Formats: sequence, C-alpha cells, structure tokens
Amino acid sequence: MEFVAADSPLPRHRAGWADLARRVENLGYSTLLLTDHYRTGFSPMVAQIAAAGATDRLRVCTLVLASDYRNPLVVAKEAATLDLLSDGRLELGLGAGWLAADYQMAGLPFERPADRIGRVEETARVLKRLLAARRRRSTASTWPWTRLPALRVGCSGRTRRCSSRAAAGRCSPSRPATPTSSA
Repeated sequence: MEFVAADSPLPRHRAGWADLARRVENLGYSTLLLTDHYRTGFSPMVAQIAAAGATDRLRVCTLVLASDYRNPLVVAKEAATLDLLSDGRLELGLGAGWLAADYQMAGLPFERPADRIGRVEETARVLKRLLAARRRRSTASTWPWTRLPALRVGCSGRTRRCSSRAAAGRCSPSRPATPTSSA
C-alpha cells in the first residue's frame, strides 16, 4: 500500500497521534500524509516529526503546505530539520492553496488561481535553492543537513506543469486517492 491521509478528526493528544502513526505503519502503508488546513488543528511539520518519532519506516508528507501562509526560509529550515530527525523520511508537499475558508480564517485575500500558482512556483524555486545551499555548506560548517528532502509541488489540475516549471522534482496529486478511513 502506498499512502494514507490523516484528516479531521485527529487525535487530541500526543499518544493518540503516535498510536495512529504506528497503526498506519503496521497496516503496511509507506507514507502518512497530513493536510495543511486550519480545521484539522495540527501543524503538519510539527505533527509529522512526532509521527516519524513514533515509527521506524513510515515516510511523512505534508499534503500540501500552502505557500501563501508560509515564509520559504522558515519552511526550508523546518523541512531540513524534520528530514534530518526522521532519518530522511520527509516528503515535503507544497501547494497553491485551494480552500477559501483557510484564507478567510488567516485573514488573507483568496486570489485567483493563476496568482496563487505563480507564488507556489516561486516558493518552490526559493526552497530548492535554500535547501541546496544548506547541503553545500553542510560539509564545511555547522549545518547538519547533507541531503534534500523530496519536494512535491501540487497545483490541482496543473500539477505536472507547475512541478516542471518549478523544477522541483516529482509531481504529486493535490488530493490522495486513498480514503482517509483506511487507518
């Protein structure tokens, strides 16, 4: 089995989240995906480090971080840290944002898709550059990161084109094909 997506309702405590991650791994899934919607209540990067810490093989993936909510420098640092502490099991999902309610809750304007897609493409280029620079510096300085996390860019129906224009690696659907009730 490839992946399972965790969505609302999520456990309300650390032990419940760790149990869910272990259950997903024991069922044979390779990757645990976590959405970046305000309604879930979980920060994907923080929750995924806890999931990685509770498991041995399970890959963790953000499905997907909406680029409009996040500073690329902070994302690069958090992604590199999560990838290091999970022994290279992070798949960093980045997207253009599609849920108007998330923008409303954040107090941000929900702009047209072309504008959001342009920003996610730029964010992907910046992230790739920042993460590559950390990798180059890591051998001669105190930066511990020596590899790039897998970066997936999703822009709904334009995923393949968005991903290739961003030169950011593999494409990924912006919604999972596996039902969330599998775990």
